[in-house]
Amino acid sequence: MKYSFKELILYISLRLAAVFFQVMPIGLALFIGRAIGRLGYLLDSKHTGIAYRNLRLAFSDKYSIPQLKALLMKNYENFGMNIVETLRLSGINQGYIKRYIKIKGEESLDNALRNKKGAIILGSHFGSWEISLTMAGILNYPFYMLTEEQSKNTLLDAFLNRIREKYGT
Repeated sequence: MKYSFKELILYISLRLAAVFFQVMPIGLALFIGRAIGRLGYLLDSKHTGIAYRNLRLAFSDKYSIPQLKALLMKNYENFGMNIVETLRLSGINQGYIKRYIKIKGEESLDNALRNKKGAIILGSHFGSWEISLTMAGILNYPFYMLTEEQSKNTLLDAFLNRIREKYGT
């Protein structure tokens, strides 16, 4: 299969970034992730403007303009941290989960599975969705994910899928 120059550069850059973020302490990695998010907020005026308008439409009666802008900045920071955490996924283990991740409702899920009832967990692209997939695999929860096949960047998609499959997703 032939890849575009842009696809190759992005893929190589992300692989190098993954190595870079895996060798540094989590606190520093997340600090850099927040900085990446802030940079995205400042440089991506098109999407920032759309997101701000959407927040204003949804929450103008509840939040002031400065609060909406702060909320949007926080969202960009979280997205930057999600990128960093995704690039660190191959180093995630049970010790990491116990130390850094709080699981809500785990008892209910365990009870449903123990009683062979199964469970449906719905999620969205808020928070670190990639870590939740990895965590399910590490904790031996049977996990199936329905997604649309990605076609924009097949190398990047293959890279992410290898990480996901490593943990059973």
